[in-house]
Amino acid sequence: MTNSQNYCPYCHGQVDLINTLHHEYPHDAGPQLGQVVHIEDRNLVVEEETTEIKKINYCPMCGRRLDNAN
Repeated sequence: MTNSQNYCPYCHGQVDLINTLHHEYPHDAGPQLGQVVHIEDRNLVVEEETTEIKKINYCPMCGRRLDNAN
C-alpha cells in the first residue's frame, strides 16, 4: 500500500466523494435537493431521498483495495 493510500481521506471516511447538501442557499428558495456519496467499509453509499449502497473492491480515488485493507 502506498503512502497516499494509507492517508487517503476518501476511503478512510474523512471526506465525501460528493457532497452537495451543504451549499448556502437563500431560505426562501424552497426545498433543497442534494446528494452525498461516501465510502463506508467496502460500501459505496449514495444518499439522496433514498439511500443506495453498492459493494466495491477499490477506492475510486486512490485505488486501495477495500476487501482486506484498512
